[in-house]
Amino acid sequence: MRRITCWLLDTGPILVLAAIAGAGSFTHIRDTASQHGQTGWMSWAIAVCIDLTCVMAARERQRDKKTAKSRRGPLS
Repeated sequence: MRRITCWLLDTGPILVLAAIAGAGSFTHIRDTASQHGQTGWMSWAIAVCIDLTCVMAARERQRDKKTAKSRRGPLS
């Protein structure tokens, strides 16, 4: 139980901030796409793709750091 509590105290605030930032980012991207003529489900799809790409890139950086993968060249 103590391990779960420590994990929650360490990651809880980060998850809350990530959810707030993600909601703001998603809404901003969707609204921008709508204002520039992309309406309906496609404006939602654009926002999802952009935000998920950012999440996937962050996860890959974490994985590289965890596995001590060295960076070669300008791209990992």
